[in-house]
Amino acid sequence: MKLAGGALLAVVGLQQKGKTRIALTGLGGALIYAGLKEQEAPASLTSSGDIYLEDSVVVHRPLSEVYMQLRNFPNLPQVFSHLEKVEFQGENIRFKGQVPLGMLADWDIEMVFDDHQERFGWRSKPGSMLDNAGSLTFEKIDAENTRVHVALSYKLPKELLTVWKDLLTPERLRTDLEVYRRKVERV
Repeated sequence: MKLAGGALLAVVGLQQKGKTRIALTGLGGALIYAGLKEQEAPASLTSSGDIYLEDSVVVHRPLSEVYMQLRNFPNLPQVFSHLEKVEFQGENIRFKGQVPLGMLADWDIEMVFDDHQERFGWRSKPGSMLDNAGSLTFEKIDAENTRVHVALSYKLPKELLTVWKDLLTPERLRTDLEVYRRKVERV
């Protein structure tokens, strides 16, 4: 109960300004801290405190088709279940995704690299609500099969790490990739 209430206060606090932001976020952090003492850290937590996920899937589709589909950012919610929407807003690419307790967060990303039909990567812009980076790498196995390799990292406030453990897990990424593979292969 402390953890859930603290997370709610912290997320609402982060959306506020001024003294209200400080008060709600601080109170939420204190409640989360009390709840975290009884929780264990997520399996995907690195020694630096980031959540890092990595996996791959083989899709029975040509590389060019898979690359073009996934390079079109608004298609990414078809792959990652924690994303609700990805849209272009001028020069920005805005991700909207689930955060604990059913709430949504927005964060803007920028492309870091794009090696046409081999890999592309992104990171959140400074000042975004979430500090996120990711990449997709494409490997041609043969004319009709492509391996898609995903690497994602999230740097979260320590107070929120355990709350996110059910949203960002290796098992959830594996499930997301398998669901994506089945969708693509049915088309």
